[in-house]
Amino acid sequence: AALRARFLHAAVRRRLLESQGWDKEAWGVPVNQEDMAATAVAFSYKVLLSAEVIMGRPLPLEEQEDYTHLWRYISWLMGVDDANNPCTSVATCRAWMESLAMHLMEPDQDSRRVANHLLGYRGPRYQPLRVALCRAMVGDPLADALALP
Repeated sequence: AALRARFLHAAVRRRLLESQGWDKEAWGVPVNQEDMAATAVAFSYKVLLSAEVIMGRPLPLEEQEDYTHLWRYISWLMGVDDANNPCTSVATCRAWMESLAMHLMEPDQDSRRVANHLLGYRGPRYQPLRVALCRAMVGDPLADALALP
């Protein structure tokens, strides 16, 4: 699956760079190292953080480090260069997440619309639970920036 994602990223990158609609000067290279590092953080550290929120306690540090190391390997398979791989340790992953959040997480109107739409998916029955979990996992500052209830 990781190699399929790598090939898909390469195809998307090539297709966008060859298209007339992609402004490389303004937007840089699509699906670049930073984008892939952000994905690695989302699937490694954010999962550990979410597990902590749901369980009410963190996993043992050894298990966190093991899971992070697995994502270091998956990230390498997906094409993240070692120098850009945030999954070298839990502490490094956390630092990357905080840095990426400050750098990349600037919600716009589209972000707000998508986030609120997803929270309402399948009707209002479980929306309060989804909102509470979402706020706990992303934090109030980002949840407020996304205009979550």
